[in-house]
Amino acid sequence: MHGNSNRASLTASRLVVSLLVLFSFCRGVNGAFYSSQRKAELREMAAETWRHAYNSYKRVAFPADELLPLSCGKQGHDRSNPNNGAVNDVMGDYALTLVDSLDTFAMLNDKAGFEQAIRETIEHVSFDVDSRVQVFEVTIRMMGGLLSGHLLAMPGAYNRSDPSTFHSSIRGFSLPWYRSELLHLAHDLGRRLLPAFETPTGIPFARVHLQRGLRGKGGKGESGETCSAGAGSLLLEFITLSRLTSDPTFETLARRAFFAIWDRRSDIGLIGNTIDARSGVWMHGAAGTGAGIDSFYEYAAKAYVLTGDDDYLRVWQDGYAGLQRYVRTGDGFWYRGANMQTGQLTSVLVDSLAAFMPGVQTLMGDLDSATRSHAPYAFLWLRYGGLPELYDTHRRQAVQLGYPLRPEYIESNMYLYQATKDDWYLELAEQVLHDINNKTRVDCGLAAIFNIDTGKLEDKMPSFVTSETLKYLYLTFDEDSPFLRDDSAFVFTTEGHPLEIPLPPPDSPCRSPEPAPANSTSTPTSALTCAAHEPVYDQRHAHFLSLSMNQRVDWEHARWLTGYQPQDEQHEVDEGRWSRNGWCEMPLGEDPVVASARFVDPLQTIRALVLNYLRSAPSVTSNILPGLTPSAPSVSLTPSAHAVPHSVPAEPSLPPSPNPPTFLLVQPSAFANLHLSRTKASSSSSPPQQATRSSTRDPRN
Repeated sequence: MHGNSNRASLTASRLVVSLLVLFSFCRGVNGAFYSSQRKAELREMAAETWRHAYNSYKRVAFPADELLPLSCGKQGHDRSNPNNGAVNDVMGDYALTLVDSLDTFAMLNDKAGFEQAIRETIEHVSFDVDSRVQVFEVTIRMMGGLLSGHLLAMPGAYNRSDPSTFHSSIRGFSLPWYRSELLHLAHDLGRRLLPAFETPTGIPFARVHLQRGLRGKGGKGESGETCSAGAGSLLLEFITLSRLTSDPTFETLARRAFFAIWDRRSDIGLIGNTIDARSGVWMHGAAGTGAGIDSFYEYAAKAYVLTGDDDYLRVWQDGYAGLQRYVRTGDGFWYRGANMQTGQLTSVLVDSLAAFMPGVQTLMGDLDSATRSHAPYAFLWLRYGGLPELYDTHRRQAVQLGYPLRPEYIESNMYLYQATKDDWYLELAEQVLHDINNKTRVDCGLAAIFNIDTGKLEDKMPSFVTSETLKYLYLTFDEDSPFLRDDSAFVFTTEGHPLEIPLPPPDSPCRSPEPAPANSTSTPTSALTCAAHEPVYDQRHAHFLSLSMNQRVDWEHARWLTGYQPQDEQHEVDEGRWSRNGWCEMPLGEDPVVASARFVDPLQTIRALVLNYLRSAPSVTSNILPGLTPSAPSVSLTPSAHAVPHSVPAEPSLPPSPNPPTFLLVQPSAFANLHLSRTKASSSSSPPQQATRSSTRDPRN
């Protein structure tokens, strides 16, 4: 009876402990659940931050293009220095921040603000300006903003009885007085961009003058150099413009440019960064997912969602297969630069623009790759309090320390939360929101971070801050947003503008003709993954109580890749009880050693651990396990002390096995997690890795 009572008491105690552990796993890093009330509070905080930024622009800078937050000034086209591409590529004296922010009013459910912004756009915006701008930038920011604003404001022919077919009817932002003024502006802008497409290849020149067109006859004064993203990421805006105006010119040209890039891919399915618009010859053949290439893949995927055209889906499938095979690292966390012809690694640097990829992966259904590729950016943010422009994956250090308030990481985080409903992504979004307010908020808006180490700010607030960054933060916490609950075929453009193609009544004069097909040599791929993917860990190693992404076992490796140390573990590191990598001891150096290929008997391992513990804590009772006493000799997990080179401290060996062990030459880091001594962590900084399967390593890793 007494024994039964003890067993019942022990069972109850174990149950209580299990429930406490389970409860702790269900709680976030901040120690609280994300209730609807808490999400509403964070949503309002994001909205207030957006209002502070936008109202500062309106008060200080409007109708100029952008706000200068530190000097409380304004900025437009730099007419004193026509070669100032950093400014003039984007700004053309057309109230950029106003137009780029139009649809954000709808996201924030501010109909009065939306209507006022539409009226101000009609009154102040014109493209009959003496400005030479970049085709890509003016398309995604100005044309995208005008088209999404039009779709939200338009009543009339598109407002059908089926509310799922159009923005204005389902979201309540249609304006009875509106007469397609924004669509007319977008069409005027589109016509002014057409000269850029007058090339032998169909790949547009990078820049065009909004009044005078190209430099020289036939564009002889124009540089032919353009990037894949700039030439290939016009699809969403140009397709929507053609469908809304029944003018197929824009869709035809954008489609031709897109496939002109894709049809020049290498034999292994990769495209390069920079191409000559006249000859179609690659000028910079480095493949990747970062600046210069990023939105080409994004628009391949989203053009399929927008139009249902299988040609775009095949480009996404084939292009993504090439990225997965040649650009993704073996552990699955990074996408680094590779030679487009050979797939060989060309750069160990990754840029912040590549943080868009997890969002597109989520949109296209590869959630496993999305969660993995998102993790390093999450830990980079947690390490630096912002996302550095450029990060060296080899040295594990940021090499360009600016953070101009970019949205790509925040957008991907929003998609992942919508797909998983994992509160970890809410924690990450909350951290971003607090960091932006604490580090960048000034009297006149939000200032870009010049140096994330020192906190020095820069006197600029790009238009994408109010168009994307704060919009995606708000939507992350807005669980009832009609934009996120809508299952119609609308997409966010690369500038954060929601676009869809409405279906007018069959007899409507607005109904667009079907686009002419474009020639494409794209063929379906057989698989989207490949043998090059060798994760350090997988979920077979996970504990059954791991209920959140934050408890994934491979996240320790992701933390190591970014050099991130959670603050609540720092004291353990300082006292030598815990290493930077989450192990009890840092991995050994990379000198090869001989290790046993057979597994050590688990019973012997347990006995060895207990013996070593008892020897280090002699006050503990010696009857924990029968036959074990504190005076028993220390036992190690190393098969033979003679098999370890002199550079590694030898440990006493296990009792001899009746069967002679076989041996295998491996790297120490392959079994570093088995070294469980309680000694202080060494100073090595090598990452935990798997043993190689053969003597040949993948050169990309």
